[in-house]
Order: sequence, then C-alpha cells, then structure tokens
Amino acid sequence: MKEAIAETKRLNKAKAEANKLKHQHDGLCQPFTDKEYKQVVTTMKSSYGAKAKKHSFNALWRYNDVKIETL
Repeated sequence: MKEAIAETKRLNKAKAEANKLKHQHDGLCQPFTDKEYKQVVTTMKSSYGAKAKKHSFNALWRYNDVKIETL
C-alpha cells in the first residue's frame, strides 16, 4: 500500500511539472501598451433604466405589508 501511495505522489508531481512547463510563457507575457489599453472597451453598469426603477419602487417591496404568521 505504501508503494502505491508513493507512486501516486510521484505521478502527481510529474503531472504538475509537465503542466507547469506546458503553460510557461518564457517572458512573452507583457502588460498592455498605451495604444492597446486605449482600445479596450469597458462599460459601466447599465441597469439604471425604467424597468430597474419600476422594479425598485414596486416589485421589490410588493410583499412588505404581508403579515407574517408565527406560532
């Protein structure tokens, strides 16, 4: 049983090392340049519309006045 556990640990370490080597970038990953950064489009939260307002004022508080029955 001890041999099987040792073999499993060895195989896991070998698999981890192979995965590490596979996903190494060798210095190819660099941050965006200014030109690239300006091309990235980010949008702000866009749920501030009529539907969101109606939900906040109506549906969200619809059951606020319902009596809660307790024992």
